[in-house]
Amino acid sequence: MGVGATVAPGHDPDGLAPLRQTLADLLATFRGEAGMTQQQAGDLAATRQILGEAAEAFSRAGDSEPAWTGGYGLGHLRHDEGRCYANLGLGAQAVQAAGEAMQVRSRDRHPRPHAFSLGIQAIGHAQAGSVDQACASGHQLLTLAAGLDSHRLRTRVGELLQALAGHAAEPAVRQLREAARPVLASPAGPSRP
Repeated sequence: MGVGATVAPGHDPDGLAPLRQTLADLLATFRGEAGMTQQQAGDLAATRQILGEAAEAFSRAGDSEPAWTGGYGLGHLRHDEGRCYANLGLGAQAVQAAGEAMQVRSRDRHPRPHAFSLGIQAIGHAQAGSVDQACASGHQLLTLAAGLDSHRLRTRVGELLQALAGHAAEPAVRQLREAARPVLASPAGPSRP
């Protein structure tokens, strides 16, 4: 049986079904990371193909993976997809993928990953020309960023403001920029990578 093969419930002839599912989860994660690499090279077709393969691998993985793989589930996969789309300037797709990631990684249970996906969603809104939605998401991001000591979140806030630079004269963007000052000025203390 291959790594991504599924086993009928209750049927595990060689006792390796849990290992196969763990490997399928890891394969989905690695394919998602490969999608990020293709995105960085600017290859949209390859990025979409690899992200599709990652989603397919994830769908075959099943529900009985070990607890240590929990950080690499659907929320992580959809977040990485959103990052790829945002980095390629495909705002609408970034918004959709980040929204799905946030549904899986709730603000209460997973505040840091939720905040990162919220930042991607806000950038996607800006890229798609939905300035008011970008600013609304940006204010939510600022609320989360103020409670989490994270240099990466502050960087994401800066990326959002950069994505909104073409709309700097709009009141909503000016208000967001003003509200972001304390978050951006906070000292970069020790934070998780």
